[in-house]
Amino acid sequence: MSKIGSLKITIEFVFFMFIIQFSGYDLETCWKLCILYFLMQLLIGRYQGKVLLIYDEIRLIILSHIGYFIGSFLVFPISTWTIKKFFGFLLLTVVLFVFAGVNSRYSHKLLRKWFKHNTLIVGVGHTAEKLGMVCHGNSYSLLDVIGYVNCNKSKRIKNVN
Repeated sequence: MSKIGSLKITIEFVFFMFIIQFSGYDLETCWKLCILYFLMQLLIGRYQGKVLLIYDEIRLIILSHIGYFIGSFLVFPISTWTIKKFFGFLLLTVVLFVFAGVNSRYSHKLLRKWFKHNTLIVGVGHTAEKLGMVCHGNSYSLLDVIGYVNCNKSKRIKNVN
């Protein structure tokens, strides 16, 4: 788990505990739902800090919340499933989904200065140029390109020696 992943999981845990208090479930059910939620997030790999684009993070958020929504029905016996529970889980999942997206986006954007990784790109070809453009132009990326290594005397990217 990355440092920013630890921060995101802490913020989401506090929010989850805050929001689950309004659900009306008993303490045991709340803990089961909490364990299930964070287990799904960890299994999908949301807190590893390896995504470069917000679109990849959204894909992970969608997959983990679909898994949570389906898995949340396993907390209760089948005989107790009702339409009210279905819409309750749906509402809880949507609220958690929106908060996870906002938390992920703004934790990367606001705390980039403290969590960025200095990156050295080996090569100066087309792919290196595109990667550099993504890292510099994408505020979600935590990669801070500090230089390029030119191995074959190419002049594709200006001012690289």
